[in-house]
Amino acid sequence: RHIKFLHGDLDGINDRNLIATHSSLDGVDYSLILMGHYHHHWIKEQGIDKCVVGFGSLKGADGHGEKTRRVSSPSQGVVIFDEDGNYEVKRIKLS
Repeated sequence: RHIKFLHGDLDGINDRNLIATHSSLDGVDYSLILMGHYHHHWIKEQGIDKCVVGFGSLKGADGHGEKTRRVSSPSQGVVIFDEDGNYEVKRIKLS
């Protein structure tokens, strides 16, 4: 599996071609893109066994999140891989 980590500030949360775009730019067939920046947990499928994942925020909601109506409880996440390369994304609530 090929995985790319992004901060997320240069990439749109609703870009349905995010994996294809980064795969093309880098010459790598990504299976998973992990992002931050949006401060809430989400998973978007973008093909067969391909996902873009946004992890939460350690601090949870703040003034900016409340202003943009994007609030969530503090959380982070992990990706667990098995020996065959299958993976599972898990949200870890911190509150």
